[in-house]
Amino acid sequence: MLLETWRDLRASGEDLPLWSRFDPVLCFPYLVGSLFVLALEPSGWRVRLVGSALRGTMVGAAGKMLHEIYPPYLMQVFAPRLDQIVAAREPMQIRQAAMYDRVLHSLSLVLPFHQGEFLVTRLVAATFYLDEFVPAGALFALSSEIESTEHDLVE
Repeated sequence: MLLETWRDLRASGEDLPLWSRFDPVLCFPYLVGSLFVLALEPSGWRVRLVGSALRGTMVGAAGKMLHEIYPPYLMQVFAPRLDQIVAAREPMQIRQAAMYDRVLHSLSLVLPFHQGEFLVTRLVAATFYLDEFVPAGALFALSSEIESTEHDLVE
């Protein structure tokens, strides 16, 4: 459903949908709590929306730059993933293990958008936790793997 909706938002001949065609409440009303939105700015990625179901370091992150939220050693994990999604210009599924007081596993589908220049300027991620607990303490380690969109989330 997520991937199908993203594809339906694209105009004829476009590989990416235009950001102005996307409204999280209208497109994914049942998933708004699981969404977060990143906007590419000259100084990096800014968190624009954090859904109410998200946990860990994303809580209270809206309006902040990613490098303000995560220390450099964690940005070394995030930055290549973001670059990969931007370069590919297609949705990607990401499986993560985030180490807080214990490991929190999640699965995200990341959807790229453009704002008229056909450059990826927005990323929308629907994140689903595979564990039932709320993490405590700081995030101090992270592993992240990109998987094909043919896996779990989009089926």
